[in-house]
Amino acid sequence: TYKHASQENSLYRLDRLEEMAGGAPGMLPSTRESLLTALDVANSYMTTNDAQELTLSLRGRWDKSWQESGRRTARWRFTWDPRLSLIPERLHFEQQTDLRHRRTEWLPSVRLELLRNTNGMKHEWELIANYRQSLPAMFVLLGLRFDSDPLNITEGNAGLQRTSVYSFSGRYRSDQWLKERQQTLSANVAVNFYHNSVATGYVYNKQTGVRTYRPANVNGNW
Repeated sequence: TYKHASQENSLYRLDRLEEMAGGAPGMLPSTRESLLTALDVANSYMTTNDAQELTLSLRGRWDKSWQESGRRTARWRFTWDPRLSLIPERLHFEQQTDLRHRRTEWLPSVRLELLRNTNGMKHEWELIANYRQSLPAMFVLLGLRFDSDPLNITEGNAGLQRTSVYSFSGRYRSDQWLKERQQTLSANVAVNFYHNSVATGYVYNKQTGVRTYRPANVNGNW
């Protein structure tokens, strides 16, 4: 897969223009030169991001079933799907100076499935386990600071780690309990555990009333 994304974030301090000096809205300038004189350089930027993902998968399945008179009476099935993804990514950040960053990361993942049909195919049990990883955004890893809203400042975090997600689910299905009504009984349960999940917290300055927001890795989410 290939993904391309570009973004322009241009902010203007219109209070710096002579037309706005009196405090009245007035007319906005129609020339690019006039707008550039009011450009908030520290909070304006352009980004271009290109990311590829090459995935190698080794999927397999083992089946064991029993039959009578040509009909399946019971079954075991085990499926595995380990994957390894190569992700080369480029980020071009344009502000007062151009920044170009590259990274190449390997991301492992695996999915395991176990299915059991009891004698007579009366009951079906299925267990699924998943493991995957995700990368923090390259833009956040630049660790940049933006203060266009002076009371709510945002910062990046160059120390963010990748997130790991462990998922487990179970499913039960049977048409024996409500067979007379021609209905099926089913139940599902699932749980997810997150390691190094990314959350945004802030520090509040009581003297100035300024909040500084910053992403960080946290654990304990499930």
